[in-house]
Amino acid sequence: MNQTSVEPTERTMLMTVFGWVMLAFGALSVFISGLSLVAFNIMTKEGNGELWPEDELAQLPEAAAMMIENLDTYMLVMLVSSVLMALAGFGVIKRKDWARLLSMALLAASIVATLVLTGLGFQVTGGSSPEGALFSARFLALVNITQALLSSVLHGWIIWKLNRPEVRGEFVAQQKESH
Repeated sequence: MNQTSVEPTERTMLMTVFGWVMLAFGALSVFISGLSLVAFNIMTKEGNGELWPEDELAQLPEAAAMMIENLDTYMLVMLVSSVLMALAGFGVIKRKDWARLLSMALLAASIVATLVLTGLGFQVTGGSSPEGALFSARFLALVNITQALLSSVLHGWIIWKLNRPEVRGEFVAQQKESH
């Protein structure tokens, strides 16, 4: 059997659970992201269009200032990716191959975003802390790095699993049934 031809296989509970988890977390994330975007817009309208006073923003580490200045863009990206996650979850439940591919793309993007944001977070907490809080900042950085690595490994494993012939076969079987 070559890479492009995959034999149809039976549905597995793993893919059903994966689809429902993506759908549930996607829907919850749409709700939270939507509320966050509304709250952000209310806060910036009350603050004359700025979330953080410009003079205080200049005193923050560069990474922190960049994160705050682009918070609206970050929240919009979170909303769009949440909608895509819910859509992918629904498609995985229905065993649509586009949903399997979309899930892999979202997981890969999540790995990149997690590692980049962890790096930015480390720049924010590292070095700029007073001596008394240095241990807390280092501990927080260690926890964040550990979480980022574990999350990345888990997402990588799911991408690998979604690309296995037996899982791809579940989606091929669904395509053949619907034609």
